[in-house]
Amino acid sequence: MIRAAVLSALHDAVGPEGVWFGAHLAAPSELLVRDDAVPLAGRALGELGFVAVGPTWARLGADGVEALRVRAHPHFDELLEASGIVDGLVQPAARHQLLLAAERLVSDPAVETTDVVALARQALQQDPDAWRAALKRGLDWGLWRALAHLERGLAGASVTATDRAEARRELDRLRGPSELVTAAPAVLALSGVDGAGKSLQARALRDSLARAGVPCAVEWTRVAADRRLDSIARPVARLTRALRKRPAGAVRSVQLPGADPERSAARSLREGSRLVGTVWAYVVVTLTAMSQRRATALHVKQGRTVIHDRYLVDAVVQLRDDYGVRCGRVARALLRRLIPRPATAVLLLVSPEEALRRKEEQYGLADLERLTARYRRAAAELDVTVVDGQRPPDTISAELFTLVWARLAQDQTTSPSRSRSTG
Repeated sequence: MIRAAVLSALHDAVGPEGVWFGAHLAAPSELLVRDDAVPLAGRALGELGFVAVGPTWARLGADGVEALRVRAHPHFDELLEASGIVDGLVQPAARHQLLLAAERLVSDPAVETTDVVALARQALQQDPDAWRAALKRGLDWGLWRALAHLERGLAGASVTATDRAEARRELDRLRGPSELVTAAPAVLALSGVDGAGKSLQARALRDSLARAGVPCAVEWTRVAADRRLDSIARPVARLTRALRKRPAGAVRSVQLPGADPERSAARSLREGSRLVGTVWAYVVVTLTAMSQRRATALHVKQGRTVIHDRYLVDAVVQLRDDYGVRCGRVARALLRRLIPRPATAVLLLVSPEEALRRKEEQYGLADLERLTARYRRAAAELDVTVVDGQRPPDTISAELFTLVWARLAQDQTTSPSRSRSTG
């Protein structure tokens, strides 16, 4: 929710000609202005501690993320036909609220259909005849299909990504590209031992970025999780069984109770031969990197930022711990080349004792002490930001959002073509 003090500052900056829409959206509400008023509004928000990523300005408030999108609108003069003034800013008439809701539905990948439908219901409560008036303007606004999908949403039907894309093409033909992109999709990485709080913070970061208008997905990955490794392990197991028939000097296979025979055989061969173990580790590196790359590319193609729960640092540590391979310069170079580079990579650091208290089922204290030392070393080698993971979760979440949002703003400054607003 945008505070009244912020709206007052915006009124002082742009005068009465600012249209405020979508105050109850989970994603950013919007301030629609003339072209020449965009920098004036931005200057006022900057003085209040907001940071811009594309057209979206965000900051951390007492109640979480506050975000407001500032953009020019081609039908601004029509929008000034206000139904009222709130905190010095124009509130659109009900018919215009419906048009803007339909526009937002098909143009903004971060907004939820349920949020837009709720705005439309509020507009219809204000003026039951607003729908007919919105339809009369829908063709000129390039929103005929968008209004049809909004009507389906009001009736309780789902609006798919395909529906949105179809309606967006209609809008683009009239106005040009109209997607309300806050920032180009980015890759974010959270690393740490089990119990560091990665999954909790990944979800919190996803929700905070969504409130700032950045669509996100969380991906959990782990070294050796690729199913293709099993298909490779089977011929290795057959080779191991053949080697068992050899006399003295053959590789021994130790069968653990309840263990998969083929995996146990393959593990025995890897552990019995340094060459095989090293080659296998690099196979694991390659398949893990390709799996992460594939998952990342799918989300990025659909305009989503990807938050990885485990990433490069975890891969380096796990290779050393599970496979006995010192992940040296060549392996790190291979991982860095194959795995998409994160805009922000964070190591959530907790003490071994705290990790054990949070999650007892997998490691003992000695294991966690060893892993923590390796995580510290890998983070230093890979230039990863270390964040104290033992503080209250809300404090950590706030730091992560601030860190990520500042980095997205920095990337935008160095590559201004990566973000754009509509106009």
